[in-house]
Amino acid sequence: MKNDNEILKHMLEDILDILQYTEQSSFSDFVSNSMMRKAVCMSLINIGELAKSLSTSFKSEHRNIPEKNIA
Repeated sequence: MKNDNEILKHMLEDILDILQYTEQSSFSDFVSNSMMRKAVCMSLINIGELAKSLSTSFKSEHRNIPEKNIA
């Protein structure tokens, strides 16, 4: 089982991937590019799944992070 720091690192990597995939694109570019949409959606799914993996103690210490909404 990964520790919270590893989980957060992977979440950040997915966030940075999304930014990289979309930084030079307009919304219409995004809508018309199925590969970009699928890559962004996969990263969002990964972030949600990783949020579910955070420890109970992390969630208790960081109640301001809506991990249930993220998941």
